[in-house]
Amino acid sequence: MGAKEVVGECPLGDLYWIVGPNYELARPEFTYVVEDLKKLGAIYPESLSFPREGPCSVTTIWGTQIVTKSSMDEEKLGAVPPDGILMTEAALHTRGAFDRLRARTAQKRGWLLLTGTLEQATRWFAELFVYWRNPKNVDGALAVNMPTSSNYHIFPGGEDDPELVRQRERLGHDLYMERFGGVPVPPR
Repeated sequence: MGAKEVVGECPLGDLYWIVGPNYELARPEFTYVVEDLKKLGAIYPESLSFPREGPCSVTTIWGTQIVTKSSMDEEKLGAVPPDGILMTEAALHTRGAFDRLRARTAQKRGWLLLTGTLEQATRWFAELFVYWRNPKNVDGALAVNMPTSSNYHIFPGGEDDPELVRQRERLGHDLYMERFGGVPVPPR
């Protein structure tokens, strides 16, 4: 979902960041973005930088640059302000990284999209998710959970798919809801 948002916004901006808690966790979304842009014939192949480790980047036919960043060193989340930021595996970032990324969107009035699972979510992220579920939140943000069962391509039976039934029985209600239901479950 996050990659599709970046691809859809490409013609509208100059710079988009894909930020993971480390570079490795930013790579899957970057890969999806590149695959979609290739299908559209919308990148300059020679502009693609995909080293074994570290940051990746690509430039589109519209002149838009897409780069990966890591929030491991929050001080490095700066430089040129982006038009939008995709924060992958958001629950694994620190609150400080989130605050810094949100501030980076101010200059261009850009957007910040948080994606990932609630599994192993830090407290700040679970609280923010619950807060953003309230449509009257001060941030004007929206939190949406997308349960695994809604992916009929992988789980054609939906919530009654045999694999999801097996997982639910194996994991128990709370862990299943967190891992597959997209719902924060406070510790008991």
